[in-house]
Amino acid sequence: NNFSKYEGKDVAVYRIPLNRKDRENFRINMLQRASQGYGWANILMFGLDAITTKITSLFGRKKPVFFFTKHAKIFNIPVCSQLIIWGIHKFTSYELKKESGEKVNWRIVSPDYFEDLLKIKHNRARLIFESE
Repeated sequence: NNFSKYEGKDVAVYRIPLNRKDRENFRINMLQRASQGYGWANILMFGLDAITTKITSLFGRKKPVFFFTKHAKIFNIPVCSQLIIWGIHKFTSYELKKESGEKVNWRIVSPDYFEDLLKIKHNRARLIFESE
Protein backbone atom coordinates (compact mmCIF):
# COMPACT_ATOMS: atom_id res chain seq x y z
CA ASN A 1 0.00 0.00 0.00
CA ASN A 2 0.99 3.60 -0.44
CA PHE A 3 2.60 5.07 2.70
CA SER A 4 0.12 7.97 2.71
CA LYS A 5 -2.61 5.50 3.69
CA TYR A 6 -0.92 5.14 7.09
CA GLU A 7 -0.36 8.83 7.94
CA GLY A 8 -1.36 9.57 11.51
CA LYS A 9 -1.08 5.92 12.51
CA ASP A 10 1.68 4.19 14.47
CA VAL A 11 3.40 2.18 11.73
CA ALA A 12 6.89 0.80 11.15
CA VAL A 13 7.84 -0.87 7.86
CA TYR A 14 10.91 -3.06 7.60
CA ARG A 15 12.57 -4.59 4.56
CA ILE A 16 14.29 -7.91 5.00
CA PRO A 17 17.13 -8.93 2.68
CA LEU A 18 15.48 -11.25 0.15
CA ASN A 19 16.89 -11.85 -3.29
CA ARG A 20 14.63 -11.56 -6.35
CA LYS A 21 13.90 -15.30 -6.52
CA ASP A 22 12.97 -15.48 -2.82
CA ARG A 23 10.74 -12.38 -3.08
CA GLU A 24 8.82 -13.85 -6.02
CA ASN A 25 8.55 -17.31 -4.43
CA PHE A 26 7.30 -15.73 -1.19
CA ARG A 27 4.76 -13.52 -3.01
CA ILE A 28 3.25 -16.29 -5.13
CA ASN A 29 3.05 -18.87 -2.34
CA MET A 30 1.73 -16.46 0.28
CA LEU A 31 -1.05 -15.26 -2.01
CA GLN A 32 -2.03 -18.88 -2.52
CA ARG A 33 -1.79 -19.63 1.22
CA ALA A 34 -3.82 -16.57 2.23
CA SER A 35 -6.61 -17.61 -0.11
CA GLN A 36 -6.94 -20.96 1.73
CA GLY A 37 -8.25 -19.47 4.97
CA TYR A 38 -7.07 -17.95 8.20
CA GLY A 39 -6.28 -19.44 11.60
CA TRP A 40 -8.75 -17.44 13.70
CA ALA A 41 -8.44 -19.88 16.60
CA ASN A 42 -4.81 -18.83 17.09
CA ILE A 43 -5.95 -15.33 18.01
CA LEU A 44 -7.45 -16.86 21.15
CA MET A 45 -4.03 -18.39 21.95
CA PHE A 46 -2.38 -14.94 21.55
CA GLY A 47 -4.96 -13.53 23.94
CA LEU A 48 -4.28 -16.20 26.56
CA ASP A 49 -0.54 -15.62 26.26
CA ALA A 50 -1.02 -11.84 26.56
CA ILE A 51 -3.15 -12.25 29.71
CA THR A 52 -0.64 -14.69 31.21
CA THR A 53 2.25 -12.35 30.32
CA LYS A 54 0.50 -9.43 32.03
CA ILE A 55 -0.30 -11.44 35.17
CA THR A 56 3.23 -12.84 35.47
CA SER A 57 4.71 -9.36 34.92
CA LEU A 58 2.95 -8.28 38.12
CA PHE A 59 5.17 -10.82 39.88
CA GLY A 60 8.37 -9.58 38.25
CA ARG A 61 8.63 -11.72 35.11
CA LYS A 62 10.16 -9.67 32.31
CA LYS A 63 9.92 -12.11 29.38
CA PRO A 64 6.65 -12.63 27.51
CA VAL A 65 4.84 -15.96 27.88
CA PHE A 66 4.39 -18.08 24.73
CA PHE A 67 2.89 -21.17 26.37
CA PHE A 68 -0.46 -21.33 24.56
CA THR A 69 0.78 -20.33 21.09
CA LYS A 70 3.70 -22.73 21.31
CA HIS A 71 2.03 -25.78 22.84
CA ALA A 72 -1.56 -25.69 21.56
CA LYS A 73 -0.71 -27.73 18.44
CA ILE A 74 -4.39 -28.23 17.68
CA PHE A 75 -4.28 -24.71 16.27
CA ASN A 76 -1.59 -25.37 13.70
CA ILE A 77 -2.52 -22.59 11.28
CA PRO A 78 -0.33 -19.48 11.39
CA VAL A 79 -1.98 -16.05 11.76
CA CYS A 80 -0.80 -12.45 11.47
CA SER A 81 2.92 -12.22 12.18
CA GLN A 82 3.12 -15.99 12.51
CA LEU A 83 2.00 -16.34 8.90
CA ILE A 84 4.76 -14.03 7.70
CA ILE A 85 7.48 -15.92 9.60
CA TRP A 86 6.04 -19.27 8.53
CA GLY A 87 6.07 -18.16 4.89
CA ILE A 88 9.56 -16.68 5.05
CA HIS A 89 10.95 -19.91 6.47
CA LYS A 90 8.95 -22.13 4.11
CA PHE A 91 9.28 -20.26 0.81
CA THR A 92 12.65 -18.47 1.03
CA SER A 93 16.25 -19.18 1.97
CA TYR A 94 16.11 -16.44 4.65
CA GLU A 95 15.70 -17.37 8.32
CA LEU A 96 14.63 -14.98 11.03
CA LYS A 97 16.61 -15.75 14.18
CA LYS A 98 16.33 -15.02 17.88
CA GLU A 99 18.93 -12.97 19.75
CA SER A 100 20.75 -16.28 20.47
CA GLY A 101 21.07 -17.01 16.73
CA GLU A 102 18.57 -19.87 16.89
CA LYS A 103 15.87 -20.00 14.19
CA VAL A 104 12.64 -18.60 15.64
CA ASN A 105 9.60 -20.89 15.90
CA TRP A 106 6.72 -19.24 14.01
CA ARG A 107 4.22 -20.37 16.67
CA ILE A 108 5.59 -17.95 19.27
CA VAL A 109 5.66 -14.81 17.11
CA SER A 110 3.30 -12.00 18.07
CA PRO A 111 3.31 -8.61 16.30
CA ASP A 112 5.45 -7.00 19.04
CA TYR A 113 7.89 -9.91 19.13
CA PHE A 114 8.09 -9.83 15.33
CA GLU A 115 9.23 -6.21 15.45
CA ASP A 116 11.76 -7.09 18.18
CA LEU A 117 13.15 -9.81 15.90
CA LEU A 118 13.43 -7.37 12.99
CA LYS A 119 15.48 -5.01 15.17
CA ILE A 120 18.12 -7.68 15.93
CA LYS A 121 21.23 -6.80 13.95
CA HIS A 122 21.99 -10.28 12.60
CA ASN A 123 18.53 -10.45 10.95
CA ARG A 124 19.63 -7.53 8.72
CA ALA A 125 16.14 -5.98 8.44
CA ARG A 126 16.13 -2.30 7.53
CA LEU A 127 13.58 0.21 8.78
CA ILE A 128 12.30 1.97 5.64
CA PHE A 129 9.29 3.89 7.01
CA GLU A 130 8.05 4.96 10.40
CA SER A 131 5.02 7.03 11.32
CA GLU A 132 3.81 7.88 14.80
